[in-house]
Amino acid sequence: MRENKSMQVKLLGYVENAEKIIAACSKATRSKPAEDLLSDLTVKEARRHIGKVLSRGHEGISEFAYFIFSISGISRVLTHQLVRHRIASYLQMSSREANLSHASFIVPPIILRDKKKYSVFEETVNVARQNYEKLVKAGVPLEDARYLLPDSLETHISMAIDGRSLNNFFGLRLCERAQWEIRELATEMRNQVMKTSPALFWSEPRPCIRRGACPEGKKSCGFVNKEEFGRQRRKFLEGYPSE
Repeated sequence: MRENKSMQVKLLGYVENAEKIIAACSKATRSKPAEDLLSDLTVKEARRHIGKVLSRGHEGISEFAYFIFSISGISRVLTHQLVRHRIASYLQMSSREANLSHASFIVPPIILRDKKKYSVFEETVNVARQNYEKLVKAGVPLEDARYLLPDSLETHISMAIDGRSLNNFFGLRLCERAQWEIRELATEMRNQVMKTSPALFWSEPRPCIRRGACPEGKKSCGFVNKEEFGRQRRKFLEGYPSE
């Protein structure tokens, strides 16, 4: 069995000049049309305006930004979690149409680091793959033979999502309590969108920073009790920092 490939995340497309467009549209709610404001608006002014609006809880402006990702080297454990974020669009590799006899599997790091645990994992998925291949050769349709395969099966998916939903995704999946694989995905996605539209994603993404309290209750990681929580919360309420 092959070991994990590196997760691959590629930002395929996004709204060009999204920050200036969003700021112009936001300002237009209290003045002249957005098209008349856009040409005189600088990126610095746009970012400052967006930061102030978002810090006041008016997140609807982020819906004007849109991002499309290609994501590969991940498991179906991850995609089962990912598609719960319903305000997004997905196109995933079809296990109904693709022959998975030579598929790879994603191994959790805690298992990959331990020879005994890895041996158990490897033996199990190899048996599943071999039996899948036997069923296919015996004439069982791919769509039925796939029922035998585990969720660790490697897959790839395309995802399209607006800025508001993406911030919600980051808030939930970058939490200390989020599962390791989807947290790794969220980290890489945020790194990429920060390069295109930093004003939309500049603040500390933990949900407690935006809400002012931990949504996990008794399962809290304890960050809300640390001094850094107060510092990050104040920073968020101040809006996007001036450059």
